[in-house]
Amino acid sequence: MTSRARRRATPREVATRVLAWYAEHARPLPWRDGATPYEVLVSEVMLQQTQVATVLRYFRRFLDRFPDVRSLAEASDDELLGLWAGLGYYRRALNLRAAAQAIVRHFNGTIPRDLAALRALPGLGDYTARAVLLFAFDLPEVPIDANLERVLARLLGEDRPIKSREARARLEGFVRELFRFGPPQTLVHALMDHGALICTARSPRCDACSLRPLCAAAREGRVHELPVKNGRTQVQHEHEWRTVLLDKAGRTLIWRRQQHRRWGGLWEFLRVDARDNGPDSGGAEDAVVAALQEKGLCARFLLAGKPIRYQVTRFRITAVPWLGKWISGHPIGLPDDEHTEAAWVEVATINRWPMSTPQRRIANWLGRVLPTIEATSP
Repeated sequence: MTSRARRRATPREVATRVLAWYAEHARPLPWRDGATPYEVLVSEVMLQQTQVATVLRYFRRFLDRFPDVRSLAEASDDELLGLWAGLGYYRRALNLRAAAQAIVRHFNGTIPRDLAALRALPGLGDYTARAVLLFAFDLPEVPIDANLERVLARLLGEDRPIKSREARARLEGFVRELFRFGPPQTLVHALMDHGALICTARSPRCDACSLRPLCAAAREGRVHELPVKNGRTQVQHEHEWRTVLLDKAGRTLIWRRQQHRRWGGLWEFLRVDARDNGPDSGGAEDAVVAALQEKGLCARFLLAGKPIRYQVTRFRITAVPWLGKWISGHPIGLPDDEHTEAAWVEVATINRWPMSTPQRRIANWLGRVLPTIEATSP
C-alpha cells in the first residue's frame, strides 16, 4: 500500500487491525465476558478516576459481600465505606448505593437499558451511563475514556482541545464508523486496552503498535503532543496538622465526616489548618491546643510525627500527626459543619473503622509509637 493510501486511517482497516491485536493481548478483566449488568455497573463506578490495577484488588471482595442490587441497596454506611476504604473518592460508594436504591424502587431491582434513566441515577454521568449500556447490554453507545481519547487523537491527528465539542464529535463519529466493521463492545474494549498497554501517555510503544502505519501522530512526529489538553488544572497545596489524642485508658479519639464533605461518612483524626505558617512551624502546639479547646477538649503535647504527603484531585496535602495526651473535657457542638460525631476507640481495633488511606497511615503511625509512649509514661 502506498504512503498516500495510508494518509488517512479508514474505519475498516483500524477495526481489522485492532481486533486482531486484541484477540492476542486482551486484558483478562473480571467485569468483561460473562459479567452481569450489576457487575458492570459496580466496575464502572469503581473505575471512575481509578486505575484498573487498584480496582482489581477491591472488585471481587465487594461483590462477595454485595452480590446484587438489593443487597447493595440495604448496605450500612460503615460496612459499605469499610469495603471501599483505600479505593478513594468515597462519594462514589454512597452514590452507588443510592443508585441501587433507586433501581430497586423504580425498576424492581433491574438495571434499566435506557440512557436517560441511567443518567438520572446518582453518580452516573454520561460516560458511565453509556459504558453500562455498551458493556452490559452490547448496545452501540460510545463511552470515550482517557485511553480512547489518546488512541484516537493520535490516530486521527486531532489537534483541537480533546474536550472540545468539535473534537469529541469527531472521535465519537469515528467510533460509530468502526461499529460497522465489528462488535461494538469488543471494539471499544480493544481500543481501551490498546491505550492502556501500547498507546500510553508517557511512554508509548510505537514500535509494537499495529496501528502505527495508519497513525497521523506517528507519521508527523507528534505522538507526545497529542491529545491536546484543554489546560492544566492549577495544583493547590494544603498543610494541616492531625490531632491524635490518647486518653487515660489508652484510647484515641476519631471524628466522623459529614456526608457532603470530602471523604463523607469516613472517620478521621481531627484536622487543624496550617495554611498560615506550614505544618512544621513551631506554632503547631498552640494552634492545635486552641483548636481542641474549641471542641471542649484539654490536652498536652507529646510528640509530632513525620509529614504524610498525598494528593486528592488538584490538592497536594501535607499532614503532620500531632500526638497529645487528653487531660479533660468531651467533644462539644456535634454535629457541626464538618463532623456528625466523635468516638473514643481502642488503638488495637482502629483498623475496623472505615477510614481513608491517609488516615489509616496516621493510625498505623500511632500503633508504632504507642509502645514507646506507654513505656515512658509515669
